[in-house]
Amino acid sequence: MGPAKLVVFVLLMHPSLVSANPMRITAGEECNEDSHPWLVLLTTESGAVCGATLLNQDWVLTAAHCYEREKIWLSFGVHNREQRRGDEQVREAVGTFCYPDIPSTTNSSCPSFTLDRGDDIMLIKLDTPVTYMSTLPQWPCLTMLLHWGQNAT
Repeated sequence: MGPAKLVVFVLLMHPSLVSANPMRITAGEECNEDSHPWLVLLTTESGAVCGATLLNQDWVLTAAHCYEREKIWLSFGVHNREQRRGDEQVREAVGTFCYPDIPSTTNSSCPSFTLDRGDDIMLIKLDTPVTYMSTLPQWPCLTMLLHWGQNAT
């Protein structure tokens, strides 16, 4: 399935993803280890950290504001980003595609998103398929917010 079809599916299933929402989420509670296998840790060369969602073995969904021209790495099977278990898998992004500029003829369509338009959505193509689980989820539960956040710097 190509990036355009994935975006269309996600937008049809979850139209709230494209509506601008000024609310912020803080606090929360820690989830059980391995209870959300589709949760992905996105890191960049500059040290930025974002959460992402595994859509299938080849594609990840995240926020367009996580885009960077430098390398983007995606870690699968991570529960605590400060204390790694050693069985995580890491993939590199080979293509980034942002709504509403899909399809793109290049490997990136992301530098021009604007949060006020509500288009903070990016699909990432992985360099190799994810194989860290015996059974990948059919579709993740996108109604739940999961992230690696902090309340202070």
